[in-house]
Amino acid sequence: KELGAYSLEYPIWNTPYDELLDDLEASGVRVVVSASNQEGIDVGTPFTRTLYQDAVKKLAIDGFGEEGEFHSIAEVWTVSKEQAMGLV
Repeated sequence: KELGAYSLEYPIWNTPYDELLDDLEASGVRVVVSASNQEGIDVGTPFTRTLYQDAVKKLAIDGFGEEGEFHSIAEVWTVSKEQAMGLV
């Protein structure tokens, strides 16, 4: 996608979502919805593969919220930096 003079990577890092979900789960980093404009995705809800699948199948929105449907925060401070980066 183009945004002014910038070219955006879409989906995130141009990587299939299944691979991103696998990496996220393997990292052990907890991810939580921090903002949402969608019924059924509440602030404080953990971002999991189930939430991703519900977003796509039940709500017909981008499962990672890349169109601004919701935002999340990765609680990387809850694990070691090596674990968060997939180095262990």
